[in-house]
This record gives sequence, C-alpha cells and structure tokens, in this order.
Amino acid sequence: HTTAKDSLFTEESSKQISTLESAYQLERKEAEIQSLKVESELQRLQIQNDKIVIIAGILISLVGAGLSVIILREYRIIKKNKKQLESQKAELEEKNEIIEEKNQNITESIDYAKSVQKSMLSFDISNEKADRCFVFFRPKDIVSGDFYWYTTRGDIDIIVVADCTGHG
Repeated sequence: HTTAKDSLFTEESSKQISTLESAYQLERKEAEIQSLKVESELQRLQIQNDKIVIIAGILISLVGAGLSVIILREYRIIKKNKKQLESQKAELEEKNEIIEEKNQNITESIDYAKSVQKSMLSFDISNEKADRCFVFFRPKDIVSGDFYWYTTRGDIDIIVVADCTGHG
C-alpha cells in the first residue's frame, strides 16, 4: 500500500511538478515575449526619434544654408554699393575741386572788375559844386550794374546816371 501510495503520490507529484513546470515555462515565455515586444516598441520609437532628429537637422541645415546665401548676396551688394559710393565720392571731390578753382577765378575776376569800376567811377568835382551835391553809391553785390558819370563842357554840367543790369 505504501508502495502504491508512494508511487501514486510520486505520479501525482510528477504531474503537478510537470504542470507547474509547464506553467512556469509558459509564464517565462510570455514574459520573454512581452519583453521582446517592449524592446521592439522601444526600437521603433528610437528609430522614429532618430528620423525626427535627422529631419530637423536637415531643415536647420537648409535654413542655415539659405540664410548664408542671403547674407552673402547682401554682403556682395553692400560691397558693390560701397565701391560705387567711393567712386562717386572721388568724382564729386574732383568736381568740387574744379568748382572751387572756377569760383576762385570768378571771384578774382569780380574783384578786378570792382577795381576797374572804382577807378572809372571816380571823378573830380570843384569844391564849389561839391557843396551842392553828393554821390550815394552802394552796390548790392561786389560789382554794380549801375554807374554814374560827370563832366563839364564850358558852363554846362553833364551828369549821367545809368542802370545797365536790365532789372530796373
């Protein structure tokens, strides 16, 4: 009986052990499958994250390259404009020198004309006649278009006052 009992107990224990072992193996396989699924999902997310990083890097590179092209183009335009401005400045300085030279010549001519006009407008008048008259001559500019002249012919005094500027 003991032998039958032991054999039955051993047989039942073996079945239980076998069932428990199968359940353990099944759980272990399911846990391994679950672990592999989680690992697979992590890899998929990592790949997706890598794609996003790559796309963002490409976009940033394209924007940077575009900005670089725009900045380079603007730099060239500024450099070209700077050269043009320098050329125009040199041209203006040259023209300014010519104008200053011509202005100097004109001023010298006007000053000479003033001295000629002054010598032409001076005249001698007797003291007796000088007490009865005066000459008021104040030109608006350096040289006047107005002039006066006086002479005597015998008893006759000839006085000329003229405006030859054409404006009055």
